[in-house]
Amino acid sequence: MTSSISRRTLIGAGAALPVVAGLAACKAESDPSGSASGGGGGNAANLRLSWWGNPTRDENTREAIDLYTERNPGVAIEGEAGDFDSYWDRLATQTAGSATPDVLQMDLRYIREYGDRGVLLDLEAAGLDTSSFAPGTVDAGRGPAGLMGINGGVNAAAIMANPAVFDAAGVDLPDDQIWTWDDLAETAKAITEGTGGEKRGAATSVGGIAALEFWVRQKGKSMYTEDGLGFDVEDMTDLFEWLKALVVNEGTPSPSAITEDDTKPLAQKSFALGKIGMAAYWSNQVNALDSATGEDLVLLRYPSMAADVAETKYWYKASMLWSASADADPEAAVSLIDFIVNDPDCAAILKAERGMPANLDMREAIRPDFSTADQKSSDFLDLLESSISDTPIAPPPGSSAVDDALSRFTSDFIFDNLSPTEAAQQFVAESKGHVNR
Repeated sequence: MTSSISRRTLIGAGAALPVVAGLAACKAESDPSGSASGGGGGNAANLRLSWWGNPTRDENTREAIDLYTERNPGVAIEGEAGDFDSYWDRLATQTAGSATPDVLQMDLRYIREYGDRGVLLDLEAAGLDTSSFAPGTVDAGRGPAGLMGINGGVNAAAIMANPAVFDAAGVDLPDDQIWTWDDLAETAKAITEGTGGEKRGAATSVGGIAALEFWVRQKGKSMYTEDGLGFDVEDMTDLFEWLKALVVNEGTPSPSAITEDDTKPLAQKSFALGKIGMAAYWSNQVNALDSATGEDLVLLRYPSMAADVAETKYWYKASMLWSASADADPEAAVSLIDFIVNDPDCAAILKAERGMPANLDMREAIRPDFSTADQKSSDFLDLLESSISDTPIAPPPGSSAVDDALSRFTSDFIFDNLSPTEAAQQFVAESKGHVNR
């Protein structure tokens, strides 16, 4: 997907995710005739494929569908494309009506919402080949119900740095092998001071949802466990105090400027306009950001508490996943997903638009066609290999509400409506209510 690393401008540049509601309590019954119900009307020769995206993704996906049906003349595939925000409302309605698409694009924030209710097929049990996938990239889609989704595109959290802003401030780019969180804050302050306040050092997204995950992982914890929240008030207070100091020291834009930026599209945000030196995004967004800024942006690894890149606790994130309805014909659905993630001709069509292929063979197959930005994103992922840690579990049901709460409480302490400690206490209490079992 191509949203920002976080949910609002305070936590990034992406649109808020809708709440999944109205999911069916259990999967629909199979057609007693022996043909698959196809998530409400399909069979082995009639599949529905659903995705969200942009015009480029729509065109590429439909071209891939054409190739698959050309190779499999007995199969008809109905493509259902839509924008990200409306996709989840439609999917919830379809699922509640026992009409889940046979094969569907899935987001990490919702995979447990659907998988834990028996809506999704266990792809591993159904025989999907994942032998060529990069280590750790398959586990992103695992949960109590099995392999609920297969990684359809790899990315990683990055601090995007604009060299032109650093040059204007007379500040060197940091060494991301040894920098700490305090180094990030000091670098941001130096950029603001070096430009006389004309430019600011960092967007508050550098302290957003990805920062929280790095922060707790570097403390030996995890964002989520099978029981719910994996961190506590002390962890949250430390992060909020760090971010508040960054704002107070003018390492970021003012709170009012942050709020104003919130309503703007990516190309009109302060970072895209060259007014901010660093911001947090996903690695696959570098193409759009290079175009927006007109600069050759540098992808920096997140800082660590130990001043050692090996202790950063990086992970490969699935930009999206491919799932199948538990009511689809397993053989037909897995055949289509296998084509999408394991076929070099399909990879040549889809390229890296959904993120770098998790299948390393497919990544190498399309490497000659990489754009400059694609190559930069791929190089960044390769660079992370030595610092990759365990893959986080798929977020539990209710986790999207935690993202929203983080945005809200960040705004509260930035505007001095709450102290960082008060915001941390209330955020953790509310978050436990969303995800703890």
